Amino acid sequence: MKETTISIMKCLAIVGVVVGHCGLSRWTEAFVNQWHLATFFFVAGMCFKDKYILQPKMYIKRRIKSLYVPFVEFGLLFLVIHNILYVIHCAGIEYTIHDIGQELFNLTIGLTSNEPLMGAMWFCPALLLTSIIMMLTRMFVCKWLYISGMSKSGGVMLPILIFLLGYTAIQLHFKSPYCIWQYMVLSFIMWMGYLFKHYVKTDTWNTNIHVIVTVTGFALITFATNYGFMARLQPASINKENIIALVLIPALAGLSIYCLSILLNRTKLRLALAYIGDHSFSIMALHFLAFKVVNFAQIEFYGYSVKCLVEFPVINYSSSWGWGLIYIVTGVALPLMLTYAYNTIKR
Repeated sequence: MKETTISIMKCLAIVGVVVGHCGLSRWTEAFVNQWHLATFFFVAGMCFKDKYILQPKMYIKRRIKSLYVPFVEFGLLFLVIHNILYVIHCAGIEYTIHDIGQELFNLTIGLTSNEPLMGAMWFCPALLLTSIIMMLTRMFVCKWLYISGMSKSGGVMLPILIFLLGYTAIQLHFKSPYCIWQYMVLSFIMWMGYLFKHYVKTDTWNTNIHVIVTVTGFALITFATNYGFMARLQPASINKENIIALVLIPALAGLSIYCLSILLNRTKLRLALAYIGDHSFSIMALHFLAFKVVNFAQIEFYGYSVKCLVEFPVINYSSSWGWGLIYIVTGVALPLMLTYAYNTIKR
């Protein structure tokens, strides 16, 4: 499975995240919310290698380095500049010493943040904990169920059981630290990606199949969105969603985005799209900050009060596709430029 295909999948997902946050319409936000997060978890499952179960400490250490550390680093960055942003009307409240201490605790121990600019970064601890659940489940399948001769069936049944246990606990309102029940549910999407990569022979699929899967998948997701059949994967939303939707829609999303990425990988845009996907983390972390640049442009264009900079994530622009496109392009391009500049200076 080509690395560029994986990168393009991440590109489509992160652009979907930016589109969902730029205020185009409620329907647009709901539609992209059906597939962008599912794609990230699906890709994480596709990238999971069985060698990790032989070196679990190394795997956890790598995930902490790639997810927890950047989460804290960006949280500290936004914490340092928060009161500066407040002075220039880009933040709603001024942090006190107590607020700063609470935010430090939230970042490092609670794996959460009250900083609006960190709004998309909840995904980092979510993927970290979901990945650990996935790894532990896979270890159990390979090491313990193998003894009883159930490793093959257990490779499917145990993830389903984990999913059902998590979903049931959520519906019964059992409390859990760090949203563990929700991440048990999300781990099943990682399993979908893992099983898809290992057991579905996509090498035999031709262009027609990729087109059919892409069109059919997005048509079904559109239909589901129109009729309120949702699969929002944010921890606060999972408890409101239908159990069938939480399985069916992420599966459609993973398959559709994969096939669309295969098609795009055959175009001249493939390298540019792959580059965006390879830097999806920076876009996730910085696109809200990039939106502030567009906020300022709107203030200058319409003569709004500078205090409108505090509006989040965007200033109301009456669903104008023109401003929406500007938000999308800026939300993707500016983080890429900042990352490039940072890496150049670092070298």
